[in-house]
Amino acid sequence: MKGEKHVRTGHIGETDDNWDNGFYTNGLIFGFPVNFLIDSGSTASILSIDVYEKLPSNVWCSLVPNKSEIFDVNGNKVFAIGSIILELMLGQEIFSQNFMICNINQDGILGQDFLLKEVSKVNYQRMVLHTIHNQEIQCWIGGKANMICRVEIKDNMTIPPMTSTMMPVEIPGVNHLTEYGLIEVRQEISLVLHQVATA
Repeated sequence: MKGEKHVRTGHIGETDDNWDNGFYTNGLIFGFPVNFLIDSGSTASILSIDVYEKLPSNVWCSLVPNKSEIFDVNGNKVFAIGSIILELMLGQEIFSQNFMICNINQDGILGQDFLLKEVSKVNYQRMVLHTIHNQEIQCWIGGKANMICRVEIKDNMTIPPMTSTMMPVEIPGVNHLTEYGLIEVRQEISLVLHQVATA
């Protein structure tokens, strides 16, 4: 065990009510942070009206008024004011992306138009989008559904049999998770962690 870095899998519980269940990534538009739901079921990428109105006002003149009807997954009509092409920064890459500007709860949605054009692979285990330019875009899970995530033990520790302890760990996407986690038992590793708590 000494000198080895161990990665364990843990179940993370309920998250904040502001997030729909789903796969998210963080991006920047004009330096403004935007949380995007990755949605392969959405044919178009969408930016919320709330986020759009926070962008510099000189960008607004590029908006093309809406001429089509948009419906959500339940068949309900979604109010849309138009579409606009914006520069979107995800990870280290900048993308030119067309967004429908709609009245939605999320900051934004990256739909099929973006995924088919820019993404070569989705790795759900590592929570990463691989772009066609061999870059990685880190993602995270939002919503009330339980999720599985990697837990990295930061320090070497010796734990005597039949005892438990607390230790510092790193959890990707911790800003969007609750402060409680439960570690799975794995027989092939002699170290068994029963609980992990983050501060």
